[in-house]
Amino acid sequence: MDVSVTSQPIRVTATGAAVSATVTSSSSSVSASGGVGPQGPVGPQGQQGASGASAWTDITGKPSTFTPSIHSHSLLDVTGLQDALAGKQPAGSYAAAVHAHTAGQVSGLATVATTGSYADLADKPTIPAATTTLPASSITGLATVATSGSYTDLANKPTIPAAVTSLPAASITGLATVATTGSYSDLANKPTIPAATTSASDLTSGTLDAARLPATVVLTSDGRLSDARAPTTHGHAITDVTGLQAALDGKQASGSFAAASHTHALSSLTQSGATTGQVAAWNGTAWTPATATGGGSGVSTYAATSAFPATGSSSTIYLTSAGRLYRWVSADSVYAEIGTIGGLADPIDGGTYA
Repeated sequence: MDVSVTSQPIRVTATGAAVSATVTSSSSSVSASGGVGPQGPVGPQGQQGASGASAWTDITGKPSTFTPSIHSHSLLDVTGLQDALAGKQPAGSYAAAVHAHTAGQVSGLATVATTGSYADLADKPTIPAATTTLPASSITGLATVATSGSYTDLANKPTIPAAVTSLPAASITGLATVATTGSYSDLANKPTIPAATTSASDLTSGTLDAARLPATVVLTSDGRLSDARAPTTHGHAITDVTGLQAALDGKQASGSFAAASHTHALSSLTQSGATTGQVAAWNGTAWTPATATGGGSGVSTYAATSAFPATGSSSTIYLTSAGRLYRWVSADSVYAEIGTIGGLADPIDGGTYA
């Protein structure tokens, strides 16, 4: 390949054995094609250049990182790798550390664990029925009035003065004399009343108001002078009076009758076939004499509950003069009211009364 350069340096690329090129003074490179010729002889050695850099930092154009060649290390060559691997678990399918399960995924649960129903709870305790009321007889220390409700049984009753229904005028101060005498003469500041005219001859002029005339005077304008009127004394049949017959039918014959609502003393009750110790009992149709059952030996009568024995007998019915019946409740050491003459209350302690 022959290249002739007549001006600035150029670069020549040869792609074959023979190269022919033409270079002008403005060319910077030449492309040639042709065959490759034989290698020429080695030229003489050029001049030695300046000394190169001797320190790494003095080397310019070096890369900032280097890709290592393929190599390997043992576990111990990597700091902390063995400890990191020891804190791991084998790869696999695991649940999250915090997770949940459905009740169906947990074995051995009791039925109540999923229903939450008291009915599914085993070994349930027996819960007694709630107590809504308590008989007074089950409460100790009650005063008699707490069960009788009678003012008579109330202790330390105050002395109530008689009701004041009237006051004598003498007990009221500041009254004028006329307030107690009722006399016109005791009235202060009386007006001056002229003398009354008693004779028509005393009238000299003017007109006398009809209101001042006595009732026996009939004026000419009085309709009674022309209307037909009934005689002063006369009578009527019941049917002549509107509604009178219906009113009479709603009445009863006159006589001595008790009020619709009234009471009787025990002494007013007739024997009605009762014997000593019997009480009144309802047989489903009427009140009849009957003997109190439940082991009783009879009825004891007292003026009031304050007269009862300190300790009673459960086989005795205690009757007050007010007609109230009591029974001794030995379990509570109290007398319990069971009713009144004319009807017994509910039996106490399971007893029965005929």
